[in-house]
Amino acid sequence: IGAIGEDRFEIQRNGTEALGIDSSGEVTIESGSIALKERATPTAISDYGKIYTKNTNSLFFQDGAGTEHEISFTDHSH
Repeated sequence: IGAIGEDRFEIQRNGTEALGIDSSGEVTIESGSIALKERATPTAISDYGKIYTKNTNSLFFQDGAGTEHEISFTDHSH
């Protein structure tokens, strides 16, 4: 994670920092992955975005108005 300010949240695994939130609110993941449990569309909260996955094997972003956007990936290497 590197040098982060006095205000911080950290999760330690085997003595090493795996996730940190610095005083600016930035989140850093040093290694590993993020696991998201499949779920139904969540209830929207005004002014907050949500990232989640469903049992359709797709990733979604929901904006603060509750509009659901499927996140898609395109391979431009070919």
